[in-house]
Amino acid sequence: MAQFLLVLSGVLLGTAATLLIEFLLPRRAAEKAEAATDASREIHETSLQLLREPQLLLARVQAELRQRPWW
Repeated sequence: MAQFLLVLSGVLLGTAATLLIEFLLPRRAAEKAEAATDASREIHETSLQLLREPQLLLARVQAELRQRPWW
């Protein structure tokens, strides 16, 4: 659920930033804003990777615990 919300917020922010860059900002400011948008996209992708790693680790540990006898 958290990943979905992060992706959705990234899409919405990306769309809003793109519209702002294309239609409202002067050319030079648009170039700076586009660079900032690219940087924020990288941060967003990194945060998604950081969310996936614990989920994968948790799934692996749960699978190991299911295979291990309790007695």
